[in-house]
Amino acid sequence: MLMLNNINRGVNTKMFSLPRAKKYSFLLRQSTSMVTIELVLNPNDVDQLAAQSILVNAFMGEYEKYLTPKEIDPKLTSWKDGKNSVHEYYEDYFKKEFEHFCENKIDYWVQAKIDGKLVGWATFLREDSDKNAIYMDLLMVDPEHQKKGIGEHLVKSLIRLGINIDLSAIHLLLRRKNAGGREFYEKLGFYVDPTYRRDGNYVNMSLLEPLTWKSRALEDKTDHLPRMK
Repeated sequence: MLMLNNINRGVNTKMFSLPRAKKYSFLLRQSTSMVTIELVLNPNDVDQLAAQSILVNAFMGEYEKYLTPKEIDPKLTSWKDGKNSVHEYYEDYFKKEFEHFCENKIDYWVQAKIDGKLVGWATFLREDSDKNAIYMDLLMVDPEHQKKGIGEHLVKSLIRLGINIDLSAIHLLLRRKNAGGREFYEKLGFYVDPTYRRDGNYVNMSLLEPLTWKSRALEDKTDHLPRMK
């Protein structure tokens, strides 16, 4: 198994000799703190331990409310203890996601920081069938910073960062029993889309449901765009 502290050593940084990353900042809801949203161009700029912790805590914090370990995956026997734990399952989930980023299998990795500390991140892939459609693979926000606008900004980040201002659709696959996620995405205008298909997910496809956002569901792309840095 590839360990976290070994991943960066295998990254060829010459492959990522791109221009300075785009970023913008916004005021955290009900706070005086500023959140910076930035596009990651080099895997070495990802705080892997923090990103992994956010993924594990976000998933477990939601699913412990109403699922058993076996409902997450039949081979899981506990939440935190032993080899077949939910905790280890989601640690492996992060490792696989980061490996894909290093292997250029993920097109965009966007992260959110407060005072330099990672508080959320999202990954995206371009859809082969439509250059202006995106598949959002993961959206993760630290449970301590949820419901403060960070998740919404990450969803909109490719538009607001100027990466694809003509974005027409965002697709994602949501666990059918993820009640908190469903509520969040419905507020942003996502809807169940039985016509969407995507294979090769880390999670068993029978447990997932496709959601789609069409362009009019989010705020106008040209209004109030943050200033790029």
